[in-house]
Amino acid sequence: MEPEGSRLGPWVLRHHPNAESPEPAGFTLCGHIHPVAILRGPGRQRLRVPCFALSEHQGILPAFGSFTGGHPVRPQPMDRIIAIAEDQLVDLIA
Repeated sequence: MEPEGSRLGPWVLRHHPNAESPEPAGFTLCGHIHPVAILRGPGRQRLRVPCFALSEHQGILPAFGSFTGGHPVRPQPMDRIIAIAEDQLVDLIA
């Protein structure tokens, strides 16, 4: 297993997101929080779907297992959320 903060080409691989500051060495790919997007419908419908949470310096990867829970993402300006709905990717914030 690679140590936290290992390099792979232009990426820095971490298990935990780096909340403090961007990695000086490159774009961070991480997991741990298992981001989900919450989609709301007109009749109080609510659907939680796995998503990629992307910021300028970091990409948080989704998880797909039924036991992974999921952390609802709250994007900042300029972040992108790409939801996974069945076999499609849906860009929720452009």
